[in-house]
Amino acid sequence: MTFNTHVCIIISSIPSNTIDYVRINEKKKTMRFNTSLLHAGVTKEANGSTLPPVYQTSAFEQERAADLEKIFENKAPGYCYTRVANPTITAFENRITKLEGGIASVACASGMAALMNTFLNILSSGDELISSASLYGGTIDLFHDLEAFGITTRYVENNNWQQIEDSINEHTRLIFAETIGNPCLDVTDIEKLAEIAVIDKPAKFEGRSMIMFLTQKR
Repeated sequence: MTFNTHVCIIISSIPSNTIDYVRINEKKKTMRFNTSLLHAGVTKEANGSTLPPVYQTSAFEQERAADLEKIFENKAPGYCYTRVANPTITAFENRITKLEGGIASVACASGMAALMNTFLNILSSGDELISSASLYGGTIDLFHDLEAFGITTRYVENNNWQQIEDSINEHTRLIFAETIGNPCLDVTDIEKLAEIAVIDKPAKFEGRSMIMFLTQKR
């Protein structure tokens, strides 16, 4: 799935390991798509493996406690604890970044974890979000949970541009929609939504974000 420059994709925090990968590989764009599916995301494996191994360890050692602290606080690249970062997960994140042509990626355990992580890094008490009403039920429950933080959700009909535009006010911080609505299977016109929200009304949308949620089922 490709996002054009009109759409703002929010990453709550970019892991230092991913930043390090981007710096090293920002000029290496020789892989085509099919090759990237197999080999993107890893600069060089220490033991020469052509694919990244699955690291099952829970903790990683460092030469000094000070180095471990910096890594744990995301102030230096490296690994300290698998729940914070893991080479296998980093390889996956970097590969997704490469395939999507993005800046960085953050892998989460579930779609709800990804959404909550994103929302709580953008929204504060008193903020509002505009969302398509064609949503997965778990997302609607999540929006109800956000009410405890003083965050309000305004629902609109998907692809109803006038209704979306009229719902934006001084408290709006983001617009949310699913690429394919659940359960109606209505397809969001991402380019049109971005044009209405960001291009046609840049002053009204200043300081706000647009988030698209893609669910792939197999």
